[in-house]
Amino acid sequence: SEIGACPITDLGDTIDQSERILLTIDGQEVPVLKTCNSLTIDSRQFIIESFLDLTEQKKLQEQLRQAHKLEALGLLAGGVSHDLNNMLSPIIGFSEIILMDLPHDDPRKDHLEQIHSAGIKAKDLVHQLLAFGRKQALDITSVDINGLIGQLKKLLKRTIPENIHINIRLDASNPLVK
Repeated sequence: SEIGACPITDLGDTIDQSERILLTIDGQEVPVLKTCNSLTIDSRQFIIESFLDLTEQKKLQEQLRQAHKLEALGLLAGGVSHDLNNMLSPIIGFSEIILMDLPHDDPRKDHLEQIHSAGIKAKDLVHQLLAFGRKQALDITSVDINGLIGQLKKLLKRTIPENIHINIRLDASNPLVK
């Protein structure tokens, strides 16, 4: 439409309602719903315009969009976690069976214990993802951080080149972390 034209009188409508952006004196954009009514009094035509600030409504719509995204993410996490859990169960189960059958001094036992331990840790992570996906409360437990770092050191020593040295200084009080 042309500048200055009135959509009500030019189109013969009785009401015009549209979302617009108004600028405040300091340049901030304010979303509004502009309503325009045509009114005839004593054969004279008047236009009544009103503006409704939509700022809060737009904020609420954005919060709802974010909530829908989070819900979709939870469903995805739950589905992926379920599939991972199904894959981890035989890894953990078979490693336990083989560990029971291996002699105590078998050199492969340490490697197999690392596989079993990694499977258990992965299963714990999967449990957390499942809890997130189902919106369940997580069980908060205390973890021996020194023990965890010690296990990580064993794994790192096997996987990084020998020319790299690992120096770890642990807290002597053996702190527990939730």
